[in-house]
Amino acid sequence: MNLFQHLVPTSFHLRQFNKYVKLDLSASKAGNITFIGENAVGKTTLANCFFPMLIDGAISTPSFNAAKGIDKLNQDINPRNSARDTRNFESMLLGWGAGAMKVRTGYSYINLQSDTRQIILGLGATRIVGDNKKPTWWFIVISDELDKPINLVTTDQFDQGLNKEDFIQANKSLEDKLTVFDRALDYREFAAQKVYGFTDGETLGKLANVYRLLASPILTAGSARFTPIRDSLKNAQEGIDADLINKVANSQREVNRMNGVLEHLKSGQKRLDKIKQEIFWRNLNHLNEVLLDPYTENYHDFASEQIKVEQAQEKLKELNYSQQKLNDQLKSTNTHLDDLRFQKAEQKTSIELKSFLNGQIVTQNQQLTTFQKQQDQLNELYHRLDKITDQLKESLNVEKNIRVTELDPLKEKLQSITSQNLSTLEKLLATDDIFEFAAYLKTYLNQIKDANNQYQSINQTITKLGLNVNFVEEMKNQMEQQINERLQGPLSNRAHNRLIEDNRNIHDAGTSKINDQNQDLLNEQKEIIYNHPDLTVMIKHPELLTSLDQANKDLSGVLNKIKQYQEQQNTLKSEQNNLNKLIDNLKNQMPADLEVSELKNSIMNLKEKAASLKDNPEIDQALDDAEKRYHDYREQQQNLIQTINETQAEMKAAQLQMNRLKQKLTVLNAVIELDLKNLSPYFPNELQLATVDDLLNFVKQHRSEIKNNNFADLSGIISHLIHHNDQNGVDRNALDTIFEERGQGEIASAMRQQRTTTKNDLTVVAFDLNQALNFLHADEVGVIKALRTLETGNDVSQKAYEAAAINRITEQYNVIKEYNQILNEGAENAQSIKLKVELKPSTVLEKVIEEACDPELVERPALQAEIQQRLRRLANNTDLADDDEAFNEQAQELLDPRQWSNFRILIKRRQNNEDEYEEVDDKFVQSGGSGAEKAQAMVLPLLLVPKMLLQQANLKDAPYLVMFDEFADKLDPETAKSFAQTISHFGFSFIATMPNGAQNKILADGVENIAYEVIAPTQTNDGKFHLNNVYPALIWR
Repeated sequence: MNLFQHLVPTSFHLRQFNKYVKLDLSASKAGNITFIGENAVGKTTLANCFFPMLIDGAISTPSFNAAKGIDKLNQDINPRNSARDTRNFESMLLGWGAGAMKVRTGYSYINLQSDTRQIILGLGATRIVGDNKKPTWWFIVISDELDKPINLVTTDQFDQGLNKEDFIQANKSLEDKLTVFDRALDYREFAAQKVYGFTDGETLGKLANVYRLLASPILTAGSARFTPIRDSLKNAQEGIDADLINKVANSQREVNRMNGVLEHLKSGQKRLDKIKQEIFWRNLNHLNEVLLDPYTENYHDFASEQIKVEQAQEKLKELNYSQQKLNDQLKSTNTHLDDLRFQKAEQKTSIELKSFLNGQIVTQNQQLTTFQKQQDQLNELYHRLDKITDQLKESLNVEKNIRVTELDPLKEKLQSITSQNLSTLEKLLATDDIFEFAAYLKTYLNQIKDANNQYQSINQTITKLGLNVNFVEEMKNQMEQQINERLQGPLSNRAHNRLIEDNRNIHDAGTSKINDQNQDLLNEQKEIIYNHPDLTVMIKHPELLTSLDQANKDLSGVLNKIKQYQEQQNTLKSEQNNLNKLIDNLKNQMPADLEVSELKNSIMNLKEKAASLKDNPEIDQALDDAEKRYHDYREQQQNLIQTINETQAEMKAAQLQMNRLKQKLTVLNAVIELDLKNLSPYFPNELQLATVDDLLNFVKQHRSEIKNNNFADLSGIISHLIHHNDQNGVDRNALDTIFEERGQGEIASAMRQQRTTTKNDLTVVAFDLNQALNFLHADEVGVIKALRTLETGNDVSQKAYEAAAINRITEQYNVIKEYNQILNEGAENAQSIKLKVELKPSTVLEKVIEEACDPELVERPALQAEIQQRLRRLANNTDLADDDEAFNEQAQELLDPRQWSNFRILIKRRQNNEDEYEEVDDKFVQSGGSGAEKAQAMVLPLLLVPKMLLQQANLKDAPYLVMFDEFADKLDPETAKSFAQTISHFGFSFIATMPNGAQNKILADGVENIAYEVIAPTQTNDGKFHLNNVYPALIWR
């Protein structure tokens, strides 16, 4: 593993801390460091200055003293001071004994680095003996700048520790990289999230707690129990979020509670329905005996007279029908006579009207034909107009396409050329008229080309003049050389000097003339540039002129295309205008309000009217027949009136007798109907008994049932149904109790105090029974609705929990192979002590685990049944009904899938065969194994715990750092080296302490390390403060 993927310690630092004024220790590249030395020189104390204090910031005594036991491994995440511990933070800072300091401000910090960031973890503190104020501040520096060391200032110019305020001021340059804390818990929370990537500080607290135990020699002493380590392995795995477990448990709990409420409501409705039935049947028993018999006798007499009346009424009905029919015939005949007389009067004008209608038909047909011809002409014109319009749109689209695909890119190309500081061209390009711009561009190009030719011609002349200057200079030098060679000696010295001077003057004058000509040419070039500023850019970039010339040619071609399409568009627009004029003229000739369908309907109506006008040659005979029938009907009408009068007299006599009997029935009917009204609230569903007849019919159909329900028993039955205790003196479904619990105290009170009351001849309950039923029904509907909502939410919660459980169980079991591989990588020798880890179901069937670990399964019946069973057991536990905290604790115990399986640690001893393993338990580590076997059986499984916790970190470079006090003291050198390799394979850097001479135990292949020797002062009992010395002892790569 590349350790630099994790934050590894690069250096450890103390300032005015413990037995040191200034201590800077570099770690190995792997982050490992070892302190060696004689006994009691302060190796462990030096290690405790950093670890585990700077992991979670805890400065209570457990951070500086060896653990006394491991039973609290899974409990304490907030260590507290203990009077049993000999070392505390104050002694760590000030020292101990008679020479300890009285006042001191000191610092401890670790530098860590990964391949993405560097971090400093540290604290500062001031302690004054006897002062209750104990200022302590913690700090974390996080930087992403790997190539820039963090310059942390902790002391002043005299090497004295800075107080908190001065420390913050001195490190202002770190800005937001530095965070300072006043509380260890705040430091732990920040480190958990920003250094490790844990979701909260509790996980880091668990990690530090395990680190404290790993750093304690108790693990190899043979007195510790193994069971807490095995339990810690379980709890160190990432569990399901507690909120998710509580949510699904509480959801199931609420579903069960709501089902109980629903059962009470249903039971209450059943009892009320039973009361309703008893009131109905037993009151009918009473009414049948006292009221229905007298009513029946009078009714029989009344019915006899009623038959006579009905027979007379039936006869009158027939007579009236015959009379009505005869009246209708008379009326119809009279009407027919009037019609015949009218027809005879109108027949004369029918022929004239028919002739007039035929003339109208001819006129409207001609009008329709003319209009349809004009409409056809108009459609043809519109068709031609649409065609020209489409051609015009196509021409415009083609022109637009040319502008977009050809002209716009040219503009962009010209704009790109112009952006090369061509100011004159840029002004030309600013015009909106592209044709005007093309003319300007053509003129501009001609001028630029002419100016460029002039400029280049002058440039060539300047080049030639430059060659002439060189030639004159060369002649001057050659002449001077000749003079020096020919005129030598003291006699020719004066002539030599004059010739040298003349030579220089003559040639310099020639050079000056050439330079003057050159300057004139340069001035001409400047004038050209002044008149054509853009030429400066084109001289430097001649390709611009070529590009501009080509762009001008392309622009000319594109604009010619656009002109052609614009001319085409003008022609089409002219044709379009002509067609619009023809259309307008034709529309003006056509009637504006003519509707073809209405005209056709008019013609059809006229034809129908004309066809309906016919002559009737038999109208005189029809008129005579109608008059004869009218006289016959009048005679029949007189005879019928006499018969009707006789029948009405008979009917009145029978009605008088009926009225006498009816008065008797009315009295009985009123009494019975009042009783029925009072009894109606207790009728069975859909039963209607509004009248005596309804009651008589019902009694006839249910005579046996009414007879068997004795009215005398009613009051006792009602009382029993409202409330009756069982053998335990309890009625769980008592109606009065149900209504009291549902907030209906008035109904509950009526049930308890009065229960029944009398209404006329009836015995009923003292409360509104239907209101009570409706309330329970409505309450049931509300409860069912709430239950469905709860069940829906419960299903969602259970599915979410099931998915989480599957995920956690799968991760639990899948990671075992990885752990065993790491455990075996350091023990490849067949004679080595070997460990392996197993995870076995303990409180669930193996099928449950198999289903959870199989990603191919769609259905997991065993797992789902297990979850349902645990949820029901939890929700139905009445002992937890009113204790939410206990309920949630039980929920975590039952629904945390980590608790469904147990870890088994197996060890192969040296003398055992390769596949011969035995289980590690309390007995093994306390008495069964050798010292080396116990040490590895305790330490390596416990090392899995921080490994599991760190695998939950969200930051990939979270630091893996452990400490081992008296490293491998129970192991022989080869086993110790194997042990060191295993620690390295787990990904951990380590701080180790060991006595002098034992350091060869850590020299394992592939485990880089640096060992420092701690040397105590020779004089310690003189009452003065003495410093320890630390020197490098060995470096192992």
